[in-house]
Amino acid sequence: MTGEPHRRGSDLHPKVARRIRISGVLLLLGMMIEVISLLWSNPTAFLVFASAGFFCFALGLFFYLFSLVVVRWNPATSAERPPQT
Repeated sequence: MTGEPHRRGSDLHPKVARRIRISGVLLLLGMMIEVISLLWSNPTAFLVFASAGFFCFALGLFFYLFSLVVVRWNPATSAERPPQT
C-alpha cells in the first residue's frame, strides 16, 4: 500500500466519463424502444424496431467505442503524471 487515500469517484478523464454515460443512455434508450416495439402487435412495430431502436443502439455503441479510442492527454489540465516510457 502506498499510504495514499483512495479517491472517491471515477479515475477516468471527465470527458471520457461523460461520453461513456451518454453512450449508456443511448444504448438503454435503444433497448427500451426495441422491447416496447416487441410488445406491440402492429406491422409498424417492425419499422420502429428496425429503424429507431437499431439507430439508437448503434449510435450508443459507436459513441462508446469512439470515447475509448479518442482520448487526449493534456498536461495543463491533468493532475496525473504522463506514462513513463
